[in-house]
Order: sequence, then structure tokens, then C-alpha cells
Amino acid sequence: MSEGLRDANRGEKEKKSCPHLQGLSLFLNDFGEYLLKRKKGQDEGEGKDIIRKLPDSILHYILSFLPTKDAVRTSILSTKWRYMWTGMLNFDFDDELCFWKTNNKKFELGTCLLNLVDRVLLHDAAHIQKLRLSLLFMMHVSAFRSYLWIYSVIKHNVQELDLCLPIRTTILLPPSLFTSKSLSTLKLVMGSDVLKVPSSVCFSGLKILHLSSVTFLDHQSCQQLFSGCPVLQELVLYECVWNNINNITISIPTLRRLTIYEDPLAPLQLLDSEIKIYAIDLISLNCETYLTADFLFCYISSLVDASVDFTNLSSVPQAVHRAVKLLVGIQGVKSLRISKATLRFVSRANNFLAHLSIFHNLMHLEVYVEPSADPGEYTEEILMDLLQKTPNLESLDIPEGLHPNACLIGNYWILNSVPHCLRSCLKEFSISNFSGKVAEIELLKYLLKSATILEKMMIYCSETLEADLKRQEEISNQLQILREGLVSCITEFL
Repeated sequence: MSEGLRDANRGEKEKKSCPHLQGLSLFLNDFGEYLLKRKKGQDEGEGKDIIRKLPDSILHYILSFLPTKDAVRTSILSTKWRYMWTGMLNFDFDDELCFWKTNNKKFELGTCLLNLVDRVLLHDAAHIQKLRLSLLFMMHVSAFRSYLWIYSVIKHNVQELDLCLPIRTTILLPPSLFTSKSLSTLKLVMGSDVLKVPSSVCFSGLKILHLSSVTFLDHQSCQQLFSGCPVLQELVLYECVWNNINNITISIPTLRRLTIYEDPLAPLQLLDSEIKIYAIDLISLNCETYLTADFLFCYISSLVDASVDFTNLSSVPQAVHRAVKLLVGIQGVKSLRISKATLRFVSRANNFLAHLSIFHNLMHLEVYVEPSADPGEYTEEILMDLLQKTPNLESLDIPEGLHPNACLIGNYWILNSVPHCLRSCLKEFSISNFSGKVAEIELLKYLLKSATILEKMMIYCSETLEADLKRQEEISNQLQILREGLVSCITEFL
């Protein structure tokens, strides 16, 4: 069997695993059949060669929707197509495809993939717009080879670079990467390898930076990296290791979106790492942290939305203090999502309300409520405490509803003073997974009595209650009596 035929057969099998690409693959097959007919004189009509008249830019655009290995295979279609793939702007290489094969084929396919990467990245292309290179499973990729690839890509003025580099392999990044003028997006996964930053860093056009499983070498190199991103707008720090960092200040005035996610499998030990973040234009924050490092947000005055999840359930006072400080740093946020673990965690802080600043700008609060196994911790009470600090809240959402055991010990919805937001500005309330338990009904009654200008109450029923229309009607009748004073309030069971 010829090599071309073997490639074609392999291509047919692989297309079945990528249904979203079948349309384009069929289109290219039609191109191939048309060319064969042209050679045999079997074409119909006026004999115009439609394909030959298509601009190369359109053909390159078509190829950009295919995996790079399939795009390269089109070179066997005809002379016109032989080098068409070399004009592509986007390339995607992923060694995961090799590991769906049988064991005796893995090494062969891996070698073919490496040779293909050599062929694509080392040719004399004038420009590469986007490259994704994922080699997480290939242990036999030499540091020099990967260095040469990255060096070549930078030389071709790549704009978007997504690198998932081999696990447990020493990675060498060329200095030219850190001074690229063309890069607008850089995503780097390093398998916990140490990121070695050169003395000169200037990402003059970099707007998006994602760092995953990166270990920072020391304070100085970490500082150089972030200081060399003068126009950065999006930063993701995913499972990064801060062990070598004591105190660092990340000041990026242009930063708009920030995500911090810590490794759940990492040892739960508190580090002496203090990371101060200055981002005056930050509008979106997603922070899921075990509080191993002390993140301080300074002068975050433009924050629109934030999601906070403290997953360290340690009762160490230092960790609790870090949690409170982080919340204080984002007090200017307009929309806030707080996990149930976060509520439970901050409940351990002595005199929590005294330490927490007022969230004057907060308009929407999404909170996850669940009773703790510890009898001294009640997230329902902390929720009420938090409402005392949100005087301008207009919308409250409880996406997962209440736990069936919530509020059964004592009456948490009866307070000495009703939060100001309930009396003056809360307009919308929604609760999901509502099953009609006593705790849930008591909460609705409390809101209908206290929220004097409430306009809309949306109740998303659990599957059980959704099927029980009689029970829905009973609950609705109970609430109707309390709703009489709220002429404009609409209560919906959804």
C-alpha cells in the first residue's frame, strides 16, 4: 500500500472522531474528486477550473479549520495543493492524539508528530498568526529541539502562542520570546518546571498572559516578568508555585481580568509569600485559593464582578486573617459571588463584622449557603452579617438553595435589626433547587416581611417540587398573605 493511501485511510478514521470537522473534510474531498475529474476530462459545464480561480487566502482560511496534520495531508491532492499548507497562519499540534492509539503505535506516531512540527515550524514562512503546541506526554523531546521550535516561531512574528510543554522535562525558553513585539497572547503550561526569566523582558504588545503549573525562580525574576508587560489586560495564574517568593508587588495599571487558581493537590501549608496586586483598572476577578500565599489587592477601585472561593478549611488564625484581608481588598466590587466554603471560613474570624469594610458599590450578591458540620459555624448567620455590610444591594441570588438541615436549630432569620438593604433597595431575589423545606419557606417569609420594595421573587423548583403542583400551590398561598403589602412584587415558580 502506498504512503499516500495509508495517510488517506488514517485520515478517514480520525475524521470520525472529529464530527465538527467532517463538513470541511468532505468539502476538501470534493475538491480532490473535482481535480481528478479535471485530469480525466470528466468535468462538466463550461470547463472552468473553479478551484484554480479561488484566491490562496480563501484556501488558507479553509485549511485553518482543520487540524494541522490534516491540512498538511492536502498536499497530496494536486500540484496546486502541494505547498498550500505552508501559507497557513494558524497551526495546532497536540500529542494527545497519539495516545489514543495502541501502545506499539504511540512511539511511531509521536515521532511522526515531531517530524511534522519540524517541517512546519522550520520552513521559511513569513508570518504565523497562531500556534498551539501541546506536548505534555512526550518525554523524549529534547530541550534543544523545543528551544529551536519556539525560537523559530518568534522569528515568524507569531501573535498568539499556546505552549503546553513536556512534563518533568527541563524547558529552555529563548530570550527572544521575552522581547517579542508581535505577541498579543501567551499561554504557557510548564509541568511545574521553574520559569527562568532573562534579565531583559519587554512584551510590548502582550495583552493576554496565562501561566499554568509554573514555578517562579525567585522574587527578582518574577518581578521582571510582570513589570515587562506594560499593556497586559488579562492574567491567569493557574496552579503556580510561590515557594521561592517572599514579598512581591505586581503592578499592572492596564490589567482588566485576573484569575488565580491554586492547586488542590498541593500541600496545605501556609507560605510566607505576600503578593500585592495593584490593578486600578481591574474589572473582573476570579480567585479560588487555598490561602497558601497571602494575596493583597490594593486600590482595586473599578472592580465590576468578582468570584471568591476559599477552600482551605484550616482553622489557623493566620489563614482566616488572610481571607478577611482579601475580602477587604475587593470592597468596591459591584457583583460578588461567594462560595459556601468562603462563608464557612470567614465565620471563624473573631468579630468578623468589625474587620469587614462596607461594600458600598455592591449591587448583586450570589451566595452559596450550607450548614457546617461544626455546630459553632452557621453560614446562614454569616450571610445575614454580610447583608449588614451591603447597604445598596439590589439583587440576591442563592443558586444551590438551602441545605435541608439549614435553619432548624434556632431561627436565623429573626434579627435584632433588619439589614438596611432589605428595607431600602433589594428589588430581586432568586433561589434555585427549592424543594419547599421548612428552612426555605421561612427564608421566603422573612424576605417578604422585611424587603419592603421587593419587585421580583424567582423560585426555581427542584425536580421533586416541579412535579408536585399541589405543593407549589400550597406554598404560593402561604406567601400570598405576606405579599399583600408588596403590590408590585411578582413571585414566580420556575
